[in-house]
Amino acid sequence: MKLELEAGRTYYRLTFADRDMTMPGVEPLVYLGDADASESEAPHIFQDTVSYVRFVSRLALSQDHEEISVHLIPHAEIGSSIIDV
Repeated sequence: MKLELEAGRTYYRLTFADRDMTMPGVEPLVYLGDADASESEAPHIFQDTVSYVRFVSRLALSQDHEEISVHLIPHAEIGSSIIDV
């Protein structure tokens, strides 16, 4: 499934606690953009939703904050472990 990512939109990271995939975990993340648009395989940048609401996009801040969690997610996970509703 091809997923067109849109900056500022919330997506969901789907994980499983067991090998049989019977215990799912869902984590909401906000898509911020790509790590380096000049590279075709640059990872996508996501931020946790709580810090996004509190502090806005990490990319818009001049310094890091310990409460902001940023995830670099490879292209291969888009549409499989990164999904929309």
